[in-house]
Amino acid sequence: MRSVGFRHQSAAALVAHARVHVGALAVGHHRADRVRPPRLGAGRRDARPRVARHRGRAVGVFRARVVALHGRGQAADERARRCCTGRAARHGRAHGGAGSPTFRHTRPGRRLAARGRRVWSGSGFGRACAGHERERERRADRSHVPHRGRELRRSPLAVKVPLTNVARVHTLSPLLVGRPISLADLEDVSRRGRPVALCPEARARIIASRRAVDAIAEAGDAAPAVYGINTGFGALAETRIAERDVIALQKNLVRSHATGVGPDLGEPEIRAMMVLRAQVVALGYSGVRAEVVDLLLSMLNAGIAPRIPSQGSVGASGDLAPLAHLALALMGEGESSFRGERMTSAEALARAHLRPVILAAKEGLALINGTQYMAAVGALAVRDALALCTIADVAGAMSLEANKGSKRPFDERLMAVRPHPGQAACAANLRAMLDDSEIMQSHADCPRVQDAYSLRCMPQVHGASRDALGWAADVLTREINSVTDNPTIFLRDDGGADLLSGGNFHGQPLALALDLAAMAAAELANISERRVEQLVNPALSSGLTPFLAPQSGLHSGFMIAQVASASLVSENKVLCHPASVDSIPSSAGREDHVSMGSVSARKLAQVIENVRTSLAIEILTAAQGIDQRRPLRSSAAVERAHAAVRAVSPTLDEDRPLYRDIAAVRDIVLSSVLRRAVEEVTGSLR
Repeated sequence: MRSVGFRHQSAAALVAHARVHVGALAVGHHRADRVRPPRLGAGRRDARPRVARHRGRAVGVFRARVVALHGRGQAADERARRCCTGRAARHGRAHGGAGSPTFRHTRPGRRLAARGRRVWSGSGFGRACAGHERERERRADRSHVPHRGRELRRSPLAVKVPLTNVARVHTLSPLLVGRPISLADLEDVSRRGRPVALCPEARARIIASRRAVDAIAEAGDAAPAVYGINTGFGALAETRIAERDVIALQKNLVRSHATGVGPDLGEPEIRAMMVLRAQVVALGYSGVRAEVVDLLLSMLNAGIAPRIPSQGSVGASGDLAPLAHLALALMGEGESSFRGERMTSAEALARAHLRPVILAAKEGLALINGTQYMAAVGALAVRDALALCTIADVAGAMSLEANKGSKRPFDERLMAVRPHPGQAACAANLRAMLDDSEIMQSHADCPRVQDAYSLRCMPQVHGASRDALGWAADVLTREINSVTDNPTIFLRDDGGADLLSGGNFHGQPLALALDLAAMAAAELANISERRVEQLVNPALSSGLTPFLAPQSGLHSGFMIAQVASASLVSENKVLCHPASVDSIPSSAGREDHVSMGSVSARKLAQVIENVRTSLAIEILTAAQGIDQRRPLRSSAAVERAHAAVRAVSPTLDEDRPLYRDIAAVRDIVLSSVLRRAVEEVTGSLR
């Protein structure tokens, strides 16, 4: 299925400037044979299935809120709405028939509500059901769109959902937790609302490992001391806890460790944490009851996001404070967001028809002991960084054309004799984007022998970043499929179990990888800013006007845009100081070495934001340079990139505030509109 953005590709302002806030994917996107309809509460006035309460519209995720900027929002919004509704209707004809009750929901189900019954079609997409007058009002109120991402006190970790991803959500099957997952799977759940479910074999493993904990708990005070079950924690690990206090121990642990501070995490990062915590438990080594995992997954599918502050973890014993805030929500305590609205966790669970759990022996410790904060934040940031590697290639190709550079340094033979995979990928992208350029042909016989390093060495620099980020992605992939609990339960063939205390919660593997990822990503901005200098400096720009100004002196052109990029690059240099070289003891010296991996993850996320903006500045500057080369045309791929930029930012004919233009170009980078425009010519870029 094509994306919503491409259905109206001529409406470039919509495609380029739209941000879509999409909630967790409705359970209605499951196949009917996979998900049973929820039971209705007896005697409820509001008698309709839970899926209708979550999502409340037949078009599901496609009725997302589309916000088009730069003055063309309402018309573009209406076109996108008609497009989305049309897609839903076509889907209904294909699955439920033109007269299917599912797609009578173009007028909310007044008759069905009166009958008080549910309607379930064979199509998962069309699981609309009996409505209610109040529900129609809620649908009209955009504040009830799940994951709307209200601007509360957000950290830089929050990432908007790109428009081009909306259509793909519908096609995604549920992610089965308890089986190996990829970083792409994690991103689908956290940013695109992919549903989650517990795989059958995982449930069997969970039940088996729980028996081992129950055996110890049932032995009461006669049981041996086992860390986290009948003992204190950290420096208090030798303190024996009486049988009557085992339940209170877990509740007290979560409450006392919920000490997070600073700006709140963005909802995508919170959802990623929830998935990863469920994944650890589902592997069957934690001794947690299946109902705890079920609640965690139900919260994800319902669009409940616990409030989690972004600071307060030292990365061992795991991310204690952030994960404690997550566990609070399972207990019905603390705060959460439901459909973008902040409320108490108890109220959020009640609105989703979910019940909090009372944590049993070991469950509090199992929920907070691990690396899921740094893994969640780091995984999404590394995914973004890898995408920016390709954008850096696009920006570099545009700058090379604007500066009358040569593509000879990207010859495949040069890459073959130094066969780093990232270098080869970057060079292949550049060759594909620079084919058949009038600008390049115009200076084929010029006296310049070599271009500046920032142009000539793009494969070597961009490629090194790709390789480093690829290694970090491999580390993260292993981590999100690992057990980071302590103690860890190993079942024996004789029916018994061994509970081993270890250090799998220590975040050092991630801390080192994320610190390197920050350095690798920052280098993309370092070299990008140098290419901007090549374009604005009249001594280096091969005939472009000083600072690309229409009338130099009277106009300053892109003079301060280059300064803004330089500022971001310098800030990244500070942020790239590795957090993993630091350690500070805690818990009365028992936890005497920590990873600081949570700080590594947070710094990386901020570096990525700065890199994205620096690349947007380069793309905007290069487009102005290409304009000054007219009537000569650049390559077909670069012309597509140039057109995408001009759809959101007109040529600079006189000085104007450029902050809006920078933000607009940043949006088409974030939404993948720029990349897709180029790939219409080149095919898929690496």
